[in-house]
Parts: sequence; C-alpha cells; structure tokens
Amino acid sequence: MVLANVPLTDTVHVGQRVLTSGYSLHYPRGLAVGQVVRAVPDASRLMLEVEVAPAVQLSRLRHAFVIPGARRQGLP
Repeated sequence: MVLANVPLTDTVHVGQRVLTSGYSLHYPRGLAVGQVVRAVPDASRLMLEVEVAPAVQLSRLRHAFVIPGARRQGLP
C-alpha cells in the first residue's frame, strides 16, 4: 500500500513501523499498519510517497475483532 502526501520534511526510514495515530474516529492509537519498504519524493518533489508492506496478509484473515469505544479508552 502507498501513503501519499507525506511531507518531505518528515523523517521516514526503510524498516520503520507504521502505526495508527489515534487521530481518526475509526481507528484507535497504536494498531500496526505495516512497515516502510520505500520512501521517495513524488512528482512535485514536495511530498513523499511511502510504500508500506502490510502488517498482515488480509487475504489470509479468517476472523476480525471489533473494538467498540476504543477511541475513548485507547489501547495499551
């Protein structure tokens, strides 16, 4: 997957873990999204395009766990 519009001034390293920030209404803080595979300037040379290898193979999931109210409570 690709994260677009990452500011060029942000420090991004290959191998860095990508986690949810908790700023969304949908995802609690600290969930593993994946790991940075590549980070290159986009066509404008103002932003980075960051390629991320997913933390899980979604095609292999059999079950998912819904976390109601996680936004307010957070995760350890």
